[in-house]
Amino acid sequence: MLAARLGKEVAFMITGMVAAVLGCTALAIAPGVAVGFLALVAIGIALVPALPIVLELTERRTGEADGLACGLIWMAGNLGGLVVATVVGLLVDLPATAFLVTAAAALVGVPCAISLRHHIAELPSLATPTAQPGIHNRIA
Repeated sequence: MLAARLGKEVAFMITGMVAAVLGCTALAIAPGVAVGFLALVAIGIALVPALPIVLELTERRTGEADGLACGLIWMAGNLGGLVVATVVGLLVDLPATAFLVTAAAALVGVPCAISLRHHIAELPSLATPTAQPGIHNRIA
């Protein structure tokens, strides 16, 4: 909600992707328990908001077809994860390469997120709620 209220959805998503790139690169360069713990905690904290942000943006964009669109987004994410996991699985004997492939996959998302900026600016804002049929709005 913070990202949507501030209008910083893209910044939050890019922060998560950059954290993933840096964390995976750190694991490729200096593998170890301490580096792994720190990298994975940082990646997890930074990427947790990404899915809710994407789903919320999808809902604002698609209107009445939000359920279908969010389902498609979710399935596309699962498919991407399956592809990356398969490639990394093939590189199990080369862990540094596997982490660099994962970092590259996260890096691909950065220009994609940047390209969404002007589309997101055109979406209706959450700051100005609209009345919906069947929902009684209270005046505080």
